[in-house]
Amino acid sequence: MALHGLSKALVEPLFNCKGASLSPDVLEEYLCVLARLNEENMEKVDHQAGHFVSSKSVEYVFATCHHLDLPVETKYIAVELFDRFMRAHVSSLLHHVHRSCKPDRDRNWEAVEERLKSQLPLRILSCVQLGSKLCSHYKALTPGRVKDFLSSEGHLYSNNAILQSEIRVLNTLSFSVQVTSPLVYIETLLETLGHNSPVIDVKRLYTVSVKVLDVYYLLRKEVYSELLRRSKALQSKRPLVLSSARVTSVKQQADYMWLAASAIGAASFFINQGTSDQVVDQLSQIAGIVSDELVEFAAVLVGLIIS
Repeated sequence: MALHGLSKALVEPLFNCKGASLSPDVLEEYLCVLARLNEENMEKVDHQAGHFVSSKSVEYVFATCHHLDLPVETKYIAVELFDRFMRAHVSSLLHHVHRSCKPDRDRNWEAVEERLKSQLPLRILSCVQLGSKLCSHYKALTPGRVKDFLSSEGHLYSNNAILQSEIRVLNTLSFSVQVTSPLVYIETLLETLGHNSPVIDVKRLYTVSVKVLDVYYLLRKEVYSELLRRSKALQSKRPLVLSSARVTSVKQQADYMWLAASAIGAASFFINQGTSDQVVDQLSQIAGIVSDELVEFAAVLVGLIIS
């Protein structure tokens, strides 16, 4: 599927809406909750996390969600669910082959691999379907819509096969599908930023930040490689900036707070370089992240987008 038209207008949250926004105390408390969840996520992360977040799989998920006109958060949740499912699914299949097919282990695994490849579009759509249900009740994908979409792509499945695939994903993930995406962090940071500095155009920042976040997902490996290069270069000068553990969190898709703040920082650079430093300084205080680390990550994102 070609990746096109991804600039379709997205529905922005109502930032700092008078009479309908969170009070400063509640907003601060929610930010603390997200920070705690972020820390817990970094502590318990699987070191194989992100293994199936390739540019091709992300591009397919993004283009699918765009074509089906799903809420913007759906694509980030679907990518996370697909990565988690595939890691558990492949591990289970590999364990099964090793236990039951010793004489022809290699040949049997090759057959399993071929079946995995043929099922990828269906598995991805199952993850998109679950993501749509977690994001919106009225735009949730039905088996019929999934069937029609797969058929348009040349993949013929029955409604029952689509239902069984969704159940397979749920069972493999032990029905643990509640995912917090980096978009939630972006929205919360921007709500706080807009409350602290009403002159900042957070709606415009939001639109550009989402585009930056898309680039991060599409070029995640390149982002990690460049951050790793910068980390090594800084060790002799500023060893406390970009530690190896911090950089590894990008590879494992664990530190959503750093990612969200850096995406906003990069967006502020594109919108107005003159006020970008001010935005980054405030984000540093709000997110509790050293400003130098925000600048480094944002600079990597800006550099990849420009290049």
